[in-house]
Amino acid sequence: MKAKRADRRCLGIILCLALLLAPAACAYRGYDMPPEEETTPYSTGRMVLQVGIEDLPMPVSQVEYTHWIMPPPYETRPGFSANPTAPPAVGQSAAPQTNQTQENTASPAATAAQPRYHTGVSIQPPSIAQVNAFLAEHPTKRGVGYLDNGSLDAGTRQSALNHVNNIRYIAGVPANVTWDDARTEMAEATAVVMVANGGVDHHPARPAGIPDDVFRMAAEGARNSNLARSNAFDTINGSIRQFLGDSDRSNLAELGHRRWMLNPRLGKTAFAAMGAYCVMTVMDTSNAQAGPEHSVVMYPGQVTPVAYFENRWPWSVSFSGDYNVRAARVTMVRRGDGAAWQFGPGRSDGDFYVNTKTFGQPGCVIFRPWAIYIQAGDVFDIQITGVLKNGQDWLVQYTAQFI
Repeated sequence: MKAKRADRRCLGIILCLALLLAPAACAYRGYDMPPEEETTPYSTGRMVLQVGIEDLPMPVSQVEYTHWIMPPPYETRPGFSANPTAPPAVGQSAAPQTNQTQENTASPAATAAQPRYHTGVSIQPPSIAQVNAFLAEHPTKRGVGYLDNGSLDAGTRQSALNHVNNIRYIAGVPANVTWDDARTEMAEATAVVMVANGGVDHHPARPAGIPDDVFRMAAEGARNSNLARSNAFDTINGSIRQFLGDSDRSNLAELGHRRWMLNPRLGKTAFAAMGAYCVMTVMDTSNAQAGPEHSVVMYPGQVTPVAYFENRWPWSVSFSGDYNVRAARVTMVRRGDGAAWQFGPGRSDGDFYVNTKTFGQPGCVIFRPWAIYIQAGDVFDIQITGVLKNGQDWLVQYTAQFI
């Protein structure tokens, strides 16, 4: 017992040493900036249906992750249930008989300036004023601050939470995520091991000199967190944007980082940062505000500041277990010039994936259009067909406005 307490006291010393050594080690290994994004795959469109290794007609090669690592989907974890404590189906209490479009009674001019009412989606869009007010009330800051023991200081912790909650507010899921004190030490141990090993890995090797209980915490944290290697001068903000974008080829087909961060049931998280390495714990389902209205989650959301989305990032719509999205097709139309993109089996006007692994929610339709430039004032109408809810056809239709 005394030895165990002594090992835990070592963590603070190890954290401080890691902070001193990490910048030099990262610079030596060339890790202070992520690799350049691939651009050549934009030349072809594709549609891939991913439903788990056992359902695929051929073996799946192992992907070598470059700079972002996500925890495994729920179905690969012990004790997984395909529909864990699922909320009631959307609209169950109101017992709607049909999935009908609600007409917007606003004038044509007003309709062009703001999203219309939606179909098959229960998340109500905030106003532009509400989005701007929320972001103003939850500011973020650049850089990373530390306490003497190597832990993140209060300002850095609050900034990280604000960044995550801003993204969740835009997506329409509960934006009340708080700091997870119980997992902070685990996240810190994970960051220490990442620095010592010089890389990100969900199953890290034990570095020399790391005490047994510190490594056990690190191994658990690596299995239960989003891991990133980002810019060493703004590690947390850069990592959060990487998690949200998920636009490189090793993550595009699943968007696991984004989906964990936008999981409606996520209620607590902890961050740790060492040099260019960042840890965000995501295996939490404590958010009491998550409900049936969050069973369909879009990103970008229905009102999205352009600062929170990049042209190269994919669009996504995640679904709860009540939905079958394997036959989904997407139509995307920009109102200003009528430009349109189609996504589905066969040829698509960009990248298209249907993923049914459980990263927070079990179904996700992912599409990234070719040759698109998004600016403030753009309005897109999105329609998704081929979706089934509890075995019945379910049309999903919404408007995405950028401000």
